Formats: sequence, structure tokens, C-alpha cells
Amino acid sequence: SLHPGNVKTEVTRNLGPVMAFLNQLFAPFLDLFRKQPHHGAYTPVHVATSPELKGKSGDYFVHCAPAEKSKDADDSEAAEKLW
Repeated sequence: SLHPGNVKTEVTRNLGPVMAFLNQLFAPFLDLFRKQPHHGAYTPVHVATSPELKGKSGDYFVHCAPAEKSKDADDSEAAEKLW
């Protein structure tokens, strides 16, 4: 699994009116920390195409590098309930 980071997308376009207003209000500040979509694609593309990762499974990646998973990520009981 992976985390692409805080990417500037249109995922919030269908928010309710109050949340849409808050999103617009804080967008200029949040945009300082958001990645452009092509930068957000780096990690997914790296994980999907890197020859070094062929056959690897179960790792977690952030910024194209392996990262520590939450302990909840390996909770098989929670996974059973979710899936």
C-alpha cells in the first residue's frame, strides 16, 4: 500500500454547502502544502513499475520509499470485519 501525500485534486467538488464553503475558505492556506497531481502520482507509479519491487507485497510506501505501517495495518481481525 502507499500514501501519495496531500494532493490537490477535485475530490472535494461534491461536498455539501457548509463543507464546500470551508474548503474554499481554507484552500489558499492548504494549497501551500498540497502536491500537484503529477507529483502525487510519483509514489503509485514507482511502486507499480519499479523492478526492485517486483514480487514484493505487504510493504507501505511514502515518497517512493518504504515507510513504517500503523500497527492497525496488520490487524487481521479488523481486516476480516472490513472485507
